[in-house]
Amino acid sequence: MCYHIKQTQSDKNYIESSFHADLKMNTIPTYYHTNGFAKPLMMMITEKEPNLIQSGIWSVAPPKCQNIEKY
Repeated sequence: MCYHIKQTQSDKNYIESSFHADLKMNTIPTYYHTNGFAKPLMMMITEKEPNLIQSGIWSVAPPKCQNIEKY
């Protein structure tokens, strides 16, 4: 897992064509520098739905953590 990321692209068509997936999010989050401890809302592609870009909270937490929002 990476510690920090950058996501500055905000063009929906560019993102969808780059990943060959539909963007489900209404707002595209952009970050110059963020890390898992900030718990940002991120764009994700999951194994279950590889043709869909959706939102999720990225965080650094212990493996046994059941509720990331309370951690």
